[in-house]
This record gives sequence, C-alpha cells and structure tokens, in this order.
Amino acid sequence: MWALLMHMLYHVPDRSAALAETQRVLRADHGSALVTTLGREHLRELRELVRWAICDVRGQNIEGPFLSNPFDADQAAAELPDTFSSVESYVRTGHLEITEVDPIVAWVDTQQDPDLDTLIAPSATWDDVLNTARSKAAATIARQGNLHVTTEVAAFVCRR
Repeated sequence: MWALLMHMLYHVPDRSAALAETQRVLRADHGSALVTTLGREHLRELRELVRWAICDVRGQNIEGPFLSNPFDADQAAAELPDTFSSVESYVRTGHLEITEVDPIVAWVDTQQDPDLDTLIAPSATWDDVLNTARSKAAATIARQGNLHVTTEVAAFVCRR
C-alpha cells in the first residue's frame, strides 16, 4: 500500500499530526509514503519579480522571506525522518526559458492574496503591480530573449 502526499503538506497546519496519521495507516501493511514538495529555488525568479514589482509600486523594499513555501524540500528532509525510519530523497532542478510576457503576468496574478495586498501602497492597486511586472518581464525578454526561471521539485520515498 502507498500513501501519496503530493504537494499538499505545505497546506496542512499540523504536519506532524498528518505524518503520524500516515504512519498509523501504513503500519497495518508495512506500506510506504510518497511525499512531494518544491525546493527553495523553485520559481525563484518569478517570486523575485513579484517582490520587485510590489517594491516598485510601494516605493520601498520588502524585507524577509517572500512567497516562501512553509514545507520545502529542505524542511521535508529535516521533518520526515522524525516519522519514518527510512527516507530516500530525490531532488531535481531544471529551468524554464519563458519567451512570452502573458504567461508570466498570468502567474504573477495568481499570487495575489490579502497578505500581499497589505504590502501595496494605499494609493496603488494589484493592477499596478501586474503592469509593473509586465514591464519588467518584457524588458528582460527584450534584452535576454527570455526570462530564465529555475524549477526545483522533490520526491521522498518514506518507509516505516
């Protein structure tokens, strides 16, 4: 039996309870769990584009972690051995070369949430952020021919 925890543990408020429950279910037939998540570098350039656009619109820098994943590959590697006796990790890094602006702006638009809205100056809107991101992405593509984006995904095979 396999338990599949695919790109979901970063949404779970109590990961240790979720992992303990997975272990309990697997204990009956000596099953395994497949856990997937993203690495810290995943879409770093797109996340930095959002940060840059918000900073530009608000006229001031944003300090600290930004659009970070609360359960990335490093965190998974640290937490999973607390629950499972055997954890094999497979981390793969790749790259996207994005040559069109519209998919970039569409992704940026998916990042809007109330927490980010609080970072925007009161006189600005999310459309201002999108327009700023569009201009920056278009300039980068015009200069370099593409926007280079890092991908990083991780899979962990966990056994009792």
